[in-house]
Amino acid sequence: MRRLIIGLVAVLASVGQAGAATWNVTQLSNTGYNYFPEVSGSNVVWQSWIGDYSEIFLYDGTSTTQLTSSSHDGWNPKVSGSNVVWRGWDGSDWEIFLYNGTPIHQLTNTGYNYSPEVSGSNVVWRDVSGSDSEIFLYLELALSILSLLQTGHGDGVLAVGVGLQRGWAVGG
Repeated sequence: MRRLIIGLVAVLASVGQAGAATWNVTQLSNTGYNYFPEVSGSNVVWQSWIGDYSEIFLYDGTSTTQLTSSSHDGWNPKVSGSNVVWRGWDGSDWEIFLYNGTPIHQLTNTGYNYSPEVSGSNVVWRDVSGSDSEIFLYLELALSILSLLQTGHGDGVLAVGVGLQRGWAVGG
């Protein structure tokens, strides 16, 4: 069986003395199946299959760090500055995790949580518990989680994320 290797690359442009652009290409991964790269400034995150599990990696412009290392999958990484969020399986359901340069924080502990997005230090995600679909916002400065929208009957749709230019939509 042929193993597919996908190399994630960071392309950096610089202007030379004559004004012509030159490019530096850096291969960020060299093993496994790599998916869902996201970039914010010099930070890049992605999901990679290592053995039987999906792990989350962060490249900070200098070095690569494996953020997850467990028998539980990590999915859908997102990055904003040095803040990284993802959906991870804890053995019984999907939870939302945050890495901000300190130990990893598990933001949720129950329900089916997915579609994490991050903007600065704010994190938003969708949770389906029972027949309801709710959207939650984690405000790092307040160290709290707010329920923003309870749509009922699972008809809520999380749009593109957090921030003044973004919002939420509810489908019917």
